[in-house]
Amino acid sequence: MSAMTRRVALLGSLLVAAAALFGWFDAEVMPEASVAIRAPSNFALASPPPSTLANDLSILAQRQPWGASKQEPAQGQAASKAQDPVGAWRIGGILKLGVESFVILIIQPQPNTPHFLRYLSVGNTLPDGRTIEEITGDTVLLRQGDRQVVLHLYLPGSG
Repeated sequence: MSAMTRRVALLGSLLVAAAALFGWFDAEVMPEASVAIRAPSNFALASPPPSTLANDLSILAQRQPWGASKQEPAQGQAASKAQDPVGAWRIGGILKLGVESFVILIIQPQPNTPHFLRYLSVGNTLPDGRTIEEITGDTVLLRQGDRQVVLHLYLPGSG
């Protein structure tokens, strides 16, 4: 390396060092990060329309969120509609709510259609004409005319 090249490199290095030194001492302190806060405005959420039981039930019947069938009667209408021809049906279980018990009837009106449930209590009639006389933990006592039948939902010794 020639002497001239060394002098130019040394002069360039001194200029860079001087610029860095002057920049270091002349630099301003960065301001702290801040968040812009706007003044509160008169913003209000839109309120939903008033709800009534009849309106809510009609929405549920229309949308069928759980796959309920439109042919499913209300619980109070179960006794009067029990004589209607319903297609394939079976007893699916027993539901106990407090002191009251219900037989869960699973009904499929036609093949390849969704089933629906009907809850029948003592005194209601099954689609085949038998009347529910008594509901216990795992049995249902049915009567048709003078004939009584005890229906066991679970086989003895199976569980």
